Amino acid sequence: MSKEGKKSNSDLKIMEWRFNQFLGEKLTYEQIKSDPENESFLVTNVKFSSDGSNVVVSDKGGRVIIFKKSEQKGKQPKLDYFFEYPAQEKDFDVQKSIEYSEEVKGLCILPSDNYNKLDILTSGYRTIKLDRIYKDKVRTFDNYKNDNNILIPKVSGVKEEIKSKTKRLFCCSQSGEVHSLGINKFNTNQFMSSDEYKVYLWDFNYNDDVYTPIDIEPSIEQINLEKITKCKYIEDSPHIFIYSTNKGNIRLCDLRTNTNMMKFQAKFYDEKAKVNNVITNSLLSVHDISANLKDKYTFAKRHYFQVNLRDIKMENSSS
Repeated sequence: MSKEGKKSNSDLKIMEWRFNQFLGEKLTYEQIKSDPENESFLVTNVKFSSDGSNVVVSDKGGRVIIFKKSEQKGKQPKLDYFFEYPAQEKDFDVQKSIEYSEEVKGLCILPSDNYNKLDILTSGYRTIKLDRIYKDKVRTFDNYKNDNNILIPKVSGVKEEIKSKTKRLFCCSQSGEVHSLGINKFNTNQFMSSDEYKVYLWDFNYNDDVYTPIDIEPSIEQINLEKITKCKYIEDSPHIFIYSTNKGNIRLCDLRTNTNMMKFQAKFYDEKAKVNNVITNSLLSVHDISANLKDKYTFAKRHYFQVNLRDIKMENSSS
């Protein structure tokens, strides 16, 4: 074999994924449908923390479960149960007479340099909450009897407990049902959310003030309306964000160019979206998007059946 052949074989790298660990409980479809309580355990979101040491999971029951990675020499890293807390509660809309479940629709983990705390942003149908998970030192007491045979508590030691507390609460009663969250990694005071027709920019320091850069709500009755499905900040930029629609379109918006974000910087669309019917829209609807300006293919979007990669220089084609 020639040297070139040997070199090509040695440089060949194959990535192989293997099953490592199972978390949770296996339930059949019949078990889930037979007992409504089992349906509340269905997972809605899974996120890694920025350092990869924690995995945060949310479910339809409004719970957030945190797993912490443990490593041992010579063994595969494992995820151990760490903490869980109720993030969302049931809600009722008096005007529409609709009861909303406690399902966690959106989940984000805020970046932090402090390993002793974890800030988690969650959204229900109409409520967005910022919760902090932290370690707290708690005194332990033992009782002893004095000379008069009276029990008196005495500090016996100090132990650490994991606790959670709500830092901020944002009520979205004036908007539609929240279905997406996005955080700004460069400006940790800001985050965005979206419903079917609007994108909102929030500030953690001002609970009631919200800016609406995107509003595609129709003024008249139309058939097969375009609706927003996801919104996210670009990972490497604090002022560029994208949002996707149920017709397979992705729009890139830059906050530096124009305060009227209905004038897009770029619009990425599918030729199939010209066929406007319910079936086509359901197949083209974007379930998730990911963007990175450093990559050759800037956008990755997930449909019902496939994943598409898009180049920022080609607005009307994908691979």
